[in-house]
Amino acid sequence: DDDGNIGASPQPGTPLATPPTPSPGASACLEAVPQELPVPCVDGAVLRKALEFCAEHARNPMPAITNPVGSVKLADIVPEWYVKYIDVETEMLYALILAANFLDIPALLDLGCAKVACGLKALPDDEFDRLYNVEDVTLTEEEERIVRNENRWQEL
Repeated sequence: DDDGNIGASPQPGTPLATPPTPSPGASACLEAVPQELPVPCVDGAVLRKALEFCAEHARNPMPAITNPVGSVKLADIVPEWYVKYIDVETEMLYALILAANFLDIPALLDLGCAKVACGLKALPDDEFDRLYNVEDVTLTEEEERIVRNENRWQEL
């Protein structure tokens, strides 16, 4: 258009009644853009799922997630849509976390990590130890005192 904007709305967030006609220079640029843009490191199904998140987040922003998460229930932390959205198989969950990191989608990264954190917090100690190969460690009274002293900040 006359302002040099290609396809921009007159006011941010206001849709145009009819799409603008790009200038000849812009048309040449648009023709050079491939129909498919490869996104390395992100599978097509994961990318679609990430875009679904972005669309919802644009319409209904997810509140910020505090760190550390304060509950074992994700529903106590984020609205229901986000809880249902991230209720996926473990493989997809970790793929979404990696994609969010790669694509720089901080809210999706926070949601995925919160889902993992809630799951870990809900595990009984013996199950956590089994899953993560934590060996039973027996400390002497002196070693336990040292560990507690070094980690006193966690008790605050």
